Amino acid sequence: MVKFIAHIHSTDVGSFPPRVDVTVLDDGARRFNSLLTRNIPSDMFEQEVINAFIDKLNAGIDIPTYPQFRDMNKMFMDIFVQESAIPEVTILKENLSEIRDATELNSVPIRVCITGPYTMCSGVKHNGIFIEAVTDSLCKILENTLFKSKYGETKQVCIDEPTMGFLNDPFLDYGTSGREILRKSWERLCLIAKAKDIETSIHLHNTSDNLFWDVEHLDTIESHVDDSIYSLKSTKNMLEEKDKFLKASVAITLFDRLIMQKVGQDTERLAEAWNNIRLGKTNPNVFLEDVIIMKERLSKIVTQFGIERVPFFGPECGLKGFPNYDCALECLQIVSKSYIQ
Repeated sequence: MVKFIAHIHSTDVGSFPPRVDVTVLDDGARRFNSLLTRNIPSDMFEQEVINAFIDKLNAGIDIPTYPQFRDMNKMFMDIFVQESAIPEVTILKENLSEIRDATELNSVPIRVCITGPYTMCSGVKHNGIFIEAVTDSLCKILENTLFKSKYGETKQVCIDEPTMGFLNDPFLDYGTSGREILRKSWERLCLIAKAKDIETSIHLHNTSDNLFWDVEHLDTIESHVDDSIYSLKSTKNMLEEKDKFLKASVAITLFDRLIMQKVGQDTERLAEAWNNIRLGKTNPNVFLEDVIIMKERLSKIVTQFGIERVPFFGPECGLKGFPNYDCALECLQIVSKSYIQ
């Protein structure tokens, strides 16, 4: 059933450039949801998560994803045995008072991104039994992570599947058991969220494999700026037939591409630009797209599919590949200004 959308909400995919050495953050994360004694890394990890989340909110992002500084696969593998909550979300949940004070929000909205079972298994030959086992653990992690309280709540769960659609994978051939196993895996994750009245979405880099249309309790689809889902005429029909929605991707996040849009396709000029950024000779913000371009992308998508089918907008992917933290934050600030008033 179509729901009336009075406002398009900005969101982000989650990953962000760390200001602290990743090995320190990994060590700090391990100590959450475990019996390990807290130490300096755990305190640093906690404060980085809180501060970055506050920065995302103050940058104008309506429903930010918890700051994802760590490797998207390893961070879940690290808690598979305990099947405990995502440490970053636990931190935010336990520090809602500080976040509310810093943002002047009555209630803090959190988007939870969970690495999907297909991507979790991408390092090995896809196997139905393995994907089902991984899904079992992901479901328990998700159940332990989601929350709703007076001062904050999980507003959306996003299944992150960036490896989908790029290779001809026999595991996903039409009519195979593997294809049905993956569909059911996504459905199981979505049902956990829907049981708590939480929105669901899937993050893709390529929608050439359209399995996502068949996941009943999946609400929103998102992909990269130039993905065909944003231009195909059939998308509008499918959105209505399947009663699904789109997140409008308005900002390119592959920084090499952003640089090449300014200096051309020459690899030597690309390398020179990166070198100048590292040496502090060039402010990386000069390579960011401006708000006019983002407004045009959002306007085109809303016009094509109708505002009732586009409840969210944001950058196409995470910002971990950006040169530094401040540049990523500037990108979010520009994105937040691209909403069509």
